[in-house]
Amino acid sequence: MDYYSVERTACIPAAKASVRASEICILASIDELTGLYNRRYLGELLDKLCKGENAFAVFYMDLNHFKAVNDELGHAAGDAILKEASERMRSCAGGDNPTARIGGDEFVVVCPGSRLAEIKNMESRLREVIEKPFYVDGECRQLSLSIGIAVFPEDGKTYDSLMQKADHRMYQEKKKENQKKESRKK
Repeated sequence: MDYYSVERTACIPAAKASVRASEICILASIDELTGLYNRRYLGELLDKLCKGENAFAVFYMDLNHFKAVNDELGHAAGDAILKEASERMRSCAGGDNPTARIGGDEFVVVCPGSRLAEIKNMESRLREVIEKPFYVDGECRQLSLSIGIAVFPEDGKTYDSLMQKADHRMYQEKKKENQKKESRKK
């Protein structure tokens, strides 16, 4: 065995290990069900962005009426809708705006800039794609979004402060929507 064949043989496990480490890193950043980024990746991304000077907006979203899908049609149907909703959000947000599923039926989109017109446009487009009917197992379901938005640096300068502000605003919107629904029932 000559020198080069030994070196190549020794490098193969190292190369495989490097590829494997890369695969593990990717898998650790991706939500298994939807293929979107996960909470871990989002935290790392926002921490990095918060160290910069460029403004960006965090759209914290929750699917309204999703629990009924799981309760009435089962978790397989719920998973199918989560996958479809994820693809709609990813497509709407575009390739330059990271989209993450941070748990259950909660999602985040991060968009550069802080101009009100751009933020309102993205918010409107996200609502529009989710309000289109979802079809699963011959059933048609209508969902909507509650969205809370926080802008760096005005609303916070850290991952935690931005997420807390956006989450709070999202739940305020959800509460208002529930109050409207209750007043219509009376």
